[in-house]
Amino acid sequence: MHDDTSPSLAPTQPSEARENAAPSRSGLPYRIRRGDALAASELGRACGLGPATAQVLLHRGLDMPDEARAFLDPKLGGLTPPDSMADRKPAAERLARACKRGERVAVFGDYDVDGTTSAAILGDVLEALGAEVHTFVANRFEGGYGFSMPALERVLACKPTVLVTCDCGSSDHPRVE
Repeated sequence: MHDDTSPSLAPTQPSEARENAAPSRSGLPYRIRRGDALAASELGRACGLGPATAQVLLHRGLDMPDEARAFLDPKLGGLTPPDSMADRKPAAERLARACKRGERVAVFGDYDVDGTTSAAILGDVLEALGAEVHTFVANRFEGGYGFSMPALERVLACKPTVLVTCDCGSSDHPRVE
């Protein structure tokens, strides 16, 4: 049976969460957000999903069956067109120039699977095109996720003329500046 205390993996506010007895690996308590059992049941029934999955989708703001299906089964046609990315053209031109000149390019990726894969592929491509590539991956034990201060220091030590980050969030922007 499913009730309104079913767990969700969504971020929580202290007022709407209960703490589990066991702490997380970081030593902080898990916070499990209570959900709307009726909405989860309806979304789950419409999409053929279990209540926990439906609840996670609801907490991510996906409350319509079509939106939930599109999120769970993405199509290439649903991707953002590359031409709509801000500053894509000048960035591509700068990278092309760096490759032609054999410049030192630092490629930095987050340590998760999409960050490391992106950094590896981009590093290989830029190197094949003529750049001197130095590839870096975030160290979750020294700085955590993304382009941290320790990561910045490692990158600057190789004195790149161009830096490309892969899978780093917008909160990393101050260090890139």
